[in-house]
Amino acid sequence: MSQILEVLVSLLDEVVLVVLGAVVTIGANTFNERRQWARKKSDQLAVAKREALERALGCIDPIRDALESLTLLVSCYLTDFSMTDEEFLPQYSSLLPTGERLDISLAQRVLLPAGVHEELLQVYVSLAVRLSPQVVKWGQEARRQNRPMLGLHEMGQQIDSLSKQVEDVKDRLVNSYNDTYGV
Repeated sequence: MSQILEVLVSLLDEVVLVVLGAVVTIGANTFNERRQWARKKSDQLAVAKREALERALGCIDPIRDALESLTLLVSCYLTDFSMTDEEFLPQYSSLLPTGERLDISLAQRVLLPAGVHEELLQVYVSLAVRLSPQVVKWGQEARRQNRPMLGLHEMGQQIDSLSKQVEDVKDRLVNSYNDTYGV
């Protein structure tokens, strides 16, 4: 009987070791699968963020180009009285970037750094809606007083402020883009 017990105990020890080994293997495999799944999700999120950031960065150049062109147009308009308001406004509008060049999908917006999309929209609205009436007002006042360049400094400051805002947004986007690589 004692020999049977010894055999049973030794078999039981082996069974316990096999079961314990199986549990450890299953646990390790499960842990590795979860880690791989989390890594895959993290990589997918990083790719999606890069795409959103690339789209937002693609909006910077049209706005920057518009600011440069508008600076020249505003300067000509306020210093040379040969351009009428009726000639200035269509030229001004034609220099603004189109909506599709600035469109960022909702799915991409949520992946951008906080406030970036709103800042880009604010710059665009300032260019499209707020700045042109002010330029026309200065141009009309300059003509009335026969003082070329009246308002040029003020308009230049506003455009410079918008340019700085665009550059700040670009820097934030570039830093966020680099962060997606863990740099």
